Amino acid sequence: MKKLLITSAMMLTSLFSTAQTVGVDYDRVYNRQLKITGDAHWLRVNNTVDGINYGVLSRTTKYDTGLGLWTNLEGSVGKTFDIGLPFKVSPFVAAGYDDGRNGAVNASFWYTRVGVGTGFPVGPGRLNLGVNTRLNFEPSDPK
Repeated sequence: MKKLLITSAMMLTSLFSTAQTVGVDYDRVYNRQLKITGDAHWLRVNNTVDGINYGVLSRTTKYDTGLGLWTNLEGSVGKTFDIGLPFKVSPFVAAGYDDGRNGAVNASFWYTRVGVGTGFPVGPGRLNLGVNTRLNFEPSDPK
């Protein structure tokens, strides 16, 4: 366990030190399956190397009902293309692991996401827009 924690800390330190963007987000989310609302906390780290975009995302959600915590970790890869519009587009594919509620036995699953995003400067910040969908290969996994 100690080796795993040390290795994880070293990896995160290396990732943060070379990251082009690091984002921390807070969202109110709705679970359609359980029909409950909660708070989601996101940590996103992104970098581009040799024209390829890499990202790591971690999300923790706590629902208002006190049912517990849901967590997931995801890695993504994509490429940005200039298609002659005033903005560029970035299609991506991602793979992630959802630990389910409180890491319960048989509640976790692997998933894949595909999507496309774009973004452009707005004032001192940046506006990012995109669409994506989760692909699951097991009928029992959430969509």
